[in-house]
This record gives sequence, C-alpha cells and structure tokens, in this order.
Amino acid sequence: MEMTIHPQDSNQEASTATAAAETGSETVQALKFGLPTDEELPVLAELFVANVSLERSETQEILEKLIRLRERLQVARAGGQILGFVTVEPDGPVRGAAYLRYVLVKPEFRRQGVGTLLLQQAHQMALGISRKSLILRVDPSDEKAVAFVRKAGFTTVGALNSKKSGKLRLLMSCEL
Repeated sequence: MEMTIHPQDSNQEASTATAAAETGSETVQALKFGLPTDEELPVLAELFVANVSLERSETQEILEKLIRLRERLQVARAGGQILGFVTVEPDGPVRGAAYLRYVLVKPEFRRQGVGTLLLQQAHQMALGISRKSLILRVDPSDEKAVAFVRKAGFTTVGALNSKKSGKLRLLMSCEL
C-alpha cells in the first residue's frame, strides 16, 4: 500500500501531541509521531522488506528511498518502540493531491488503531502542505488493505499499472 505524509519540526518527539484511539489500547494511547532517527532508517527498511515480501537484497534500495523521503516520513512510536510509519509527498499520480506512498504497521500492532492513527497523521501532513485531497495506490488483490482504506474514507477513482512491476493498482482518493 502506498500513501503520503508531511513531517513536523525536526524535534517532533517533544513537539508531537500524544494520540489516543477509540480502541482504548494502552500502547495506542501512548502513540507519538516523529521523523526517523539515523538509527531507525535501516530498521524501517528491514521492516518494509519483511512485510511486503521483498527479497532481502532489496533492503538497500528501500533504505535509499526512505532516506530520500526522510523529511516526508513520520514514525509511530510508543514506549520507545517503532509501531509503524507513513510517508506523504506533495505530488504523486494526481496533480494537486498529496500522495500517500507508504503506510506500514508492524504485524503485532495491527487491528489496534495504529493504522487509523497513521492515516490521520497522513491527513494532517497533507493539510500541512496545503493539499485538499490525499491519494494512494493499492493492490486490488489485497482485500484487507482495500477494506482498510475504504473504511478510512478513500474511494476508488481509477486504476493504473505499476511502472515498476506492471501490476494493476487501484488509485484511491480521500478529500481532506
């Protein structure tokens, strides 16, 4: 799944408000967002590769992408532990819409409200870069991902083939 987000000040651990979810999960209630540290970037790349079934040899390529996206990346943390991350870029496949490139939640924290809070953070990031809509691409065969973003208010606006893989992707949008 791909998504977009806007970063906060470089010292966001201190500047980011604690987020609370309806789930009541103690971990989620203590969730904070911030830019990744130098030490976290390789961890995020490994997490991404492991969770999207890429070859381990692709870790360096993903790390390089995350380094380029660093200022547009927000890490969700609780108790010093990484729970997931999201990236939002000012432009993507649709002119004028913020692009949600990546959103990822560690498997052990799924279905606890973390992904929902990451999407809310992505909305705030998109608004912070003066966008009125947020767009993402998602694999139509990933029924859980499609259902998740639909529940969050995204609607299908088209379909396109991935430039890299050639696979069909749904183009989904959400007004902010």
